[in-house]
Amino acid sequence: MAKQKTEITTIKIRKKTKTRLDNLKEYRRETYDEILEKIFEILNLSKVNPERARSRLLDLDRKNKKIDNKSEIKIMQNKKDSQERISNTKDEEY
Repeated sequence: MAKQKTEITTIKIRKKTKTRLDNLKEYRRETYDEILEKIFEILNLSKVNPERARSRLLDLDRKNKKIDNKSEIKIMQNKKDSQERISNTKDEEY
């Protein structure tokens, strides 16, 4: 089986655009190429089946909200753990 050569390039985008792409990630290590492919897929789908494209966008939105909720829970847990460590350290002093 012949290896397929993958060509990679660099593009310049504004920080605001990068942030918007980051907000579309379905999982932490999703690449920008994967995100852009997803966008193009939905764009092409909207031409032939707008309702299905809308459904796909709503699915992505739901997934992103779940990710946000998990991140928020993790941040709150980290804060709680930090506060407990500080409290335990104060108890151990003199």
